[in-house]
Amino acid sequence: MKKINIFLVLLIICSILMGAWGMTSDLPYSRAAVEIAVIGMSVKMGTGDLNPHIFYYPHLFLYILLFFFGLFFIAGKVIGIFPTVGDFQNLFFVNATAFYIIARCVTLFFMAGSVFLTYLIAKKAFNKKIAMISAAFMTFNITNVQLSHFALPDIPVLFFSLLAFYFIVRIMDGVDWKIYFLGGFLIGLATATKYQGLFLVLSLFIAHFLSLKRKSIKDIVITRKLPLAGIGVFMGFFLGTPFCILDYRNFVTYFTRVTGSVNSLSYGFASYRVNSMLPVYIIKDLLPFAMGILMSVLCIIAILYALKKHVKADIVILGTIILFLTYVIFSSWSYLKPRHIIHLFPLLFILIARLLYDTSTMLFKRENMARSIFLGAVTFLVLIPSVGHIYAYEKGITRRPIHIEAKTWIETNIPAGSKIAMHDGIPVNPNKKSIARKLKEVQDKKIGQGTKLEVMLTNRHLFPVVYDIYELPYPWRYDFDESDFDFERHINEGVRYFVFTEELSHYAKEPQKHKLQLKYYDSVKNSCALIKRFDSEYLRSELGVTEPSYIVIYEYKKEKM
Repeated sequence: MKKINIFLVLLIICSILMGAWGMTSDLPYSRAAVEIAVIGMSVKMGTGDLNPHIFYYPHLFLYILLFFFGLFFIAGKVIGIFPTVGDFQNLFFVNATAFYIIARCVTLFFMAGSVFLTYLIAKKAFNKKIAMISAAFMTFNITNVQLSHFALPDIPVLFFSLLAFYFIVRIMDGVDWKIYFLGGFLIGLATATKYQGLFLVLSLFIAHFLSLKRKSIKDIVITRKLPLAGIGVFMGFFLGTPFCILDYRNFVTYFTRVTGSVNSLSYGFASYRVNSMLPVYIIKDLLPFAMGILMSVLCIIAILYALKKHVKADIVILGTIILFLTYVIFSSWSYLKPRHIIHLFPLLFILIARLLYDTSTMLFKRENMARSIFLGAVTFLVLIPSVGHIYAYEKGITRRPIHIEAKTWIETNIPAGSKIAMHDGIPVNPNKKSIARKLKEVQDKKIGQGTKLEVMLTNRHLFPVVYDIYELPYPWRYDFDESDFDFERHINEGVRYFVFTEELSHYAKEPQKHKLQLKYYDSVKNSCALIKRFDSEYLRSELGVTEPSYIVIYEYKKEKM
């Protein structure tokens, strides 16, 4: 019987605890807009339509969540909590806390699995000590900790990418066709979680090349193993997100829009933008934000060291990193966040761990206690900055977010049924009129199916306090026009309250680009009185956001005109 690796178990437990810390502080209203959309689409599929009709992300993670929500329903039905499907659906609309906790626990499982898989890959590629250091770096990486707090596709794609990469590393040893098929199948599942997983096909090809004793064109190409891997990729992708194939027209439309967004200036705000040459941006801004300055410096040194050593494991790891970053650079991405390259982090950590291990072998010729103490001490010192970042983040994530405070204040101080123009993100419940107005806009502009809005119409009676909401859409939504930011029209239609979030600060950074929004805000400031402001300390989340978060509420007063 193999001994249990106590240190690895402790690291996995730490990764779970750090992700679970503050899990319920923002519930039942998530801090993350993408998480709200992900869980909403998963629940919606429970009505029977398994096609989400939205393809910004592929759908495997949605189906995984749907499976666990289904188990939750079955358990609730058995014990009498949900006599009908309607009761189950009503719980989601009235208080979705249970759904978020289930989904976030699934994310924690994927994070714990990612730590374990990093250990397995490093152990297979190098040795056990390098594997332990790599797992420690994964556990205490600030980006991983941040993303493991929410039910987003980023941690699941990390897990499936690492699972696929484990089989890719095995391919280097010259294995049979089953490993090729499994490797390809898992690449398909990774791609079905987030599109970046497809680049592991190139990693598999590199591993195949390294496994050959002879490197002739015939040996490389004429083999049944590569076609089997390709079949595996297609099967994994199709099983994980079938409607990307079955509803390919919508898929192509959305996918083109996503790839076009990261290559243009039409998406998001200036704070997320690449503001220098991409290679410089990655080294100077992205990596330090994602893993700390010290770890970033070690990362560059480790890459150079791996280029010098270039053993098989180095080649497949470096090939994976370099090929994906080359694609990003030559595609001229205008927006690049740590989550976009999250599947590369464990490979970088493995290279750093190997660098530290080889340094210890140069300083201590024999395998002894002194070498182990040196490795442990250096690893601890390298992790100190990361632990500091994690502590600050965990402290912030436990605070009650201001969007919930704002909702409570609005429902207490603004009469129900009032007309409010506001940014999406504050969970104030819309009335029948505002839902119908938004549904008509969605249908007229052909920007979605409107299924969620139709369900909201039938469930609006569940909310005791509702308002007539005039949504102020964000620029990246592609569905706004001048009428959405027409102050005079809103006043004439009876809007008396205006609620803005910190997106105003981003608009102000690019006044030429956001003239419409800034003109609207200026009209509000000149014609209305500020009646409430909410401020919170900055919660480190995305690259470039430095100002405190805030919400401001204005009331229209005729005497100001």
